[in-house]
Amino acid sequence: MQGNIQQILEELDWLEKMILEKTPKVSLTKQLFIQFLMDVFHLFEYLQGDDLADVVKKVHDAATFSEMIGFIQEELSRFLSHYRMNENVASVLQVISRDYQKELSLKDISQALFINPVYLGQLIKRETNATFAELLNKQRIKAAQQLLLSTNDSIEDICYKVGYSNVGYFYKVFRKLCGKSPKTYRLQVMTEHAEDE
Repeated sequence: MQGNIQQILEELDWLEKMILEKTPKVSLTKQLFIQFLMDVFHLFEYLQGDDLADVVKKVHDAATFSEMIGFIQEELSRFLSHYRMNENVASVLQVISRDYQKELSLKDISQALFINPVYLGQLIKRETNATFAELLNKQRIKAAQQLLLSTNDSIEDICYKVGYSNVGYFYKVFRKLCGKSPKTYRLQVMTEHAEDE
């Protein structure tokens, strides 16, 4: 892991120097940086979906080279602090990201990591400022949002696909995190998208 991080920093440094020396077109520069960030984040499964789209948009919207570099350094700094966290917490986040649609419990994960579940829960809270359940719900709702917009699946089907076994609870969590029901969310975003076209 540490070797990979060092390699990333060296590659960013090389990319900056190359751009300053060769001064390619702004569009090409943005393309290079976007590709760099996507490669890094994909390698470590750090950002996906909407979060990745936000990063790409910010790089694309940067008005100057220094603004672009500043933003990229800020993103990499967030990324590095994420990976410098406790190894056990990083493992939990990876499990949530990969297996959110399965039946996950802190107890099962702690057994797999050979660590006390109460202690692991405390570590997660300290490192992420959220509980295991909050992190799992956030990941599931993010996946549900993507399915609501990219498929015609029923809300009930989506509920089960992202790991919930109770539709009522899914609605409750979705409303808490998004401020609206899944049905309203789908209609609003689809309507806004249709108006933009």
